[in-house]
Amino acid sequence: MAIDYSRYASPVPKDDGILSSIGLTAKKTGSKLLDVLMNLDRPRRALWLGLEAGVNDKDILKSMKEGWSLEDDLRTMDFFSKEFKEEHKILAPTLGFVGDVLGDPLTYVGAGVAARQIGRGMAAVTPKQLKNLGINIGRTDLARALGVYSGDVRIAKEAADVARLRTAGKRHVIEGDVKELRNSIKKMAAVAGVSYDDAARAFNQAIEKPFPGLTRDITKDFSPADIERAMDDTLKRELESAGGVFNSDLAELAKAHKLDYERMLDLEKTSGIKIDDILRNATELDVQAYVPHILGPAGRRFLGGKKSFKEWFRSPAQHGSALPRTIPGTIRDVNVEYASKLGRPDFLHTDPALLMGVRKARSETALSGVAYLKTIGSKLGHPAEVWVGSNGKLIHGVKVSGMKNIDVPFDKATKSGGKWFDPQVAKLIEEQHKLLVSPRFESKFLQHFDELQGLWKMWSLGVRPAYHVRNLVGNIWNAYSLAGVKNPDAYRQAAMIQNQAARNILSDTEKIGGYTHRQLYEEAIERGVVGRGQYGADITKTLERTLEGETGKATLGGYGGRLYGTESLPLRYGFKFGSMVENNARLAVFLNHVKKGKVGKLKTTEDVLDHASMMTKKALFDYSDLSAFEQNVFKRLIPFYTWSRKNIPAQIEGILKNPQRYQKLTTAREQIEYGEGRPSPDATDWYGKRVPIYLGKDGESDIWKMISLLNYAPVADLERLGRPKDLLFEMTTPFLKEPMEQLVNYSAYRHKAIQKYKGQTEDFLGIRMPKRMAHLAQLLVPIAELNRANPFGVFGEATLTSRGVLESTKSFDTLQGRLPFVGDWEIDLPGEGLTLREPSTGYDLERGSRLLRYLTGLRAYPVDEPLGRYWQNKNFESDLRQLQSYMKWAALKGKQVEFQEVSRLIQQYLAGVTTNPTLR
Repeated sequence: MAIDYSRYASPVPKDDGILSSIGLTAKKTGSKLLDVLMNLDRPRRALWLGLEAGVNDKDILKSMKEGWSLEDDLRTMDFFSKEFKEEHKILAPTLGFVGDVLGDPLTYVGAGVAARQIGRGMAAVTPKQLKNLGINIGRTDLARALGVYSGDVRIAKEAADVARLRTAGKRHVIEGDVKELRNSIKKMAAVAGVSYDDAARAFNQAIEKPFPGLTRDITKDFSPADIERAMDDTLKRELESAGGVFNSDLAELAKAHKLDYERMLDLEKTSGIKIDDILRNATELDVQAYVPHILGPAGRRFLGGKKSFKEWFRSPAQHGSALPRTIPGTIRDVNVEYASKLGRPDFLHTDPALLMGVRKARSETALSGVAYLKTIGSKLGHPAEVWVGSNGKLIHGVKVSGMKNIDVPFDKATKSGGKWFDPQVAKLIEEQHKLLVSPRFESKFLQHFDELQGLWKMWSLGVRPAYHVRNLVGNIWNAYSLAGVKNPDAYRQAAMIQNQAARNILSDTEKIGGYTHRQLYEEAIERGVVGRGQYGADITKTLERTLEGETGKATLGGYGGRLYGTESLPLRYGFKFGSMVENNARLAVFLNHVKKGKVGKLKTTEDVLDHASMMTKKALFDYSDLSAFEQNVFKRLIPFYTWSRKNIPAQIEGILKNPQRYQKLTTAREQIEYGEGRPSPDATDWYGKRVPIYLGKDGESDIWKMISLLNYAPVADLERLGRPKDLLFEMTTPFLKEPMEQLVNYSAYRHKAIQKYKGQTEDFLGIRMPKRMAHLAQLLVPIAELNRANPFGVFGEATLTSRGVLESTKSFDTLQGRLPFVGDWEIDLPGEGLTLREPSTGYDLERGSRLLRYLTGLRAYPVDEPLGRYWQNKNFESDLRQLQSYMKWAALKGKQVEFQEVSRLIQQYLAGVTTNPTLR
């Protein structure tokens, strides 16, 4: 006999204390984030309702309380006539938004000012022991692994950030220099009457072996003038053998390269870098001067194929470029030797521009590492194994033992070398120095995994128009909410500088904030402002691969290939466009803060520029700024970890510091939803999790139109924090998640079985395929989006008629569309079509809506409130039946405590105090 639940439905107090009294626990929108942001509207509502009450001789305090508690509202739109609002569907909400913003106290006195003052006051009264505790927590291994730093550890991390950004800036400059150098060599080769490759081979041979037949260090036997004459002779001989003539410009460039390589070596030695001169082994290696030997694609494949299976899972002890050269001979000699084994003469790269670019980049990276150690040594290092403050007490009140020595290169200015550091600081210094100077060389298995996942990420982002639009919107929002960029002219100025830089005509006369366009661009490059976003840093290629692709030497297949790899046309142009959009926003933030900066307040011009670059990093993130643990673990398990790791804390800080900026989301939403409001949040629970904005009802029906801010507005990511389990499953790498889901036949995203019965199929790309295969195919995001876009109805169309009847056509039967001045058109394809369209969503959107979603990612969801209420009641009944079975079991087993717990839970569920009692 069923239990009568009504006897448990006695009233239960709903008071949640102070949070309830101010409305923070109220469920008004269905979205936790929108509910939180709605609280920012309290001051405006209280003020406006109080003023209205005063004008109409009502109870002012009562009206203000109703406004503060969000029980009542008064907006600019309320003052417009019904006719005006109906006649001006766009103007009325626009004026309403402007009026609400101008009348909002937060617009003029942001709550963040008060929050900062409270924070300073709390810091002033916080006991020193508690401050030290916070500092020392930030010095632990766990904090460092998670990218949380404080005290001296934070100082060391900030110095590493500066070094890394400057190194990134140098790389950008080197890429430009290589392009110019390559163009110069092309012109010289044309004058000499040979191909670029022939000129390159002659160029390298003239440097490496100007005296044929000698196998020793020629600098000991010949003067510089003799060596230069021999280089000319060798270059002439090589060019003539290729059917060309001697070119003096090419000869002078070869001599300049030889001197540049020597200067780089001397500078590195002087700076304390442990590096040896290759001429010490000139006889064994059969070379007379230095030119970098860099494996080409064929060489990498040849040597890579010789690795044993065990070596796939072994991390190399050293970076490959740090190992001594083991293959003797000049570049030409080595390529000739391996040509028979490879079937092609490109074992080593021959392009002088590429070789110089890679060598410069390695030198700059090494010098940056030295500069970092010297900087941090002067700030935090100690000459002896002691660590005491200026007052004679141990710093931060912690006794430190086991001081660690770091071999800081000798500094002539301070006449000091190695320094002693606190062990926790030393760990971070060593970690950051390694990240700074050593490219990530992993085991073969991890290298291939990173390349595979990297390709998946690139195809998921770079070729999708919707992602580029979302990225543009997200950049503008973060620039405004986190960096305070309010004037859109900043983007125009940034685009103007970008355009000048692309054409190499940066102005030396036009100024912004007192700096010329050339100065601003060079300073932005120097500080790593551009190229550090998701396209430039999160999804990276080594400089060598980048330059290799520009020469057209990339392979057909593989990670860097032309077929589906980084050098394929869709990825190259997609990432070129994405980088342009991303760099425009980053440069706009930089310019905005350069214009705001004042030398007096920030001390020096360098301070102004550094502050502007740091604000860019704060608002639009430096995607390379991760700890070693985060890079090696989290980024592999969670492909887009960097975005969430940077964005979620930034949005929380933004709301606390500048709530007036986030309040405008609520103001805009209220204008859009004005008049019709929103459906019941209880009946539309799934849509509430999408951070919805409702556009009203569809005609006279109970179907609402809704757009989602999730995955569009960066602040909407905070909604995910309420569902950590779902968030974790959504973010996990598909190369781990998909096998697990296939194994248990369950979709974590859709919360249901992948395949319901044996032999079940699904319509995908116009063909019926096994359900599990269709689920796997949707991992290829561009293909899944193509299936949804269904261009011209090529996969057939399933549409709803005005009477709600589903009508379907066959795939590959007809193409249909509409053109301006032509109207509707239709083309019959050969054959009788394949299969009737049955999309997993039930039916297709209209063609215009499909195109809009494909291009921008925006779509209007139909929200059926009555259907949602039906399922809400069904779930309610199901939960009660499940609770009833728990009660019966507890009663039979004599478990009185559990019986009372379930009884109390039923009582709360019926009273509406608790939801989801069975933890669905």
